[in-house]
Amino acid sequence: MYISLRYALLFLIFLFAGCASTRTDTAAPSADAVAVTQSIASFAKYMEGEGVAMRLNGLPEQPYTATDAQRYAVGGDESLGGRMEVYKFASHSEARQAIGRFEIERGGAPNIDFYVQDRLVVVYYGNDREVNDALTAVLRPI
Repeated sequence: MYISLRYALLFLIFLFAGCASTRTDTAAPSADAVAVTQSIASFAKYMEGEGVAMRLNGLPEQPYTATDAQRYAVGGDESLGGRMEVYKFASHSEARQAIGRFEIERGGAPNIDFYVQDRLVVVYYGNDREVNDALTAVLRPI
């Protein structure tokens, strides 16, 4: 009995130790993600390389405190594939604060997805699976 209890305890310890080490929300970004998110231009180039047509379409209506911001028609035409607003902030903390404002101001609207990586925030208005797959390869969905 004592030996069985000891093995059961060891099993539980290993089980919990294994679960604790599988957290992904604090994982360091990949080298690709870091390179892609250095600027809005490098991000747009990455998306084009993934087969997503990105056409500049002016500035977002509310650029917040971003140091740089661009609006793109995705899929060549906003009416076909949606639109994407890309914001670059001076710091990660400013990006996180802006995400809270995005969610409040635009929350509840259909087909809006938010993505972040360090100082880059992307707001995607659309529901194209290929676009979402390309975004989640280098950005973290919110």
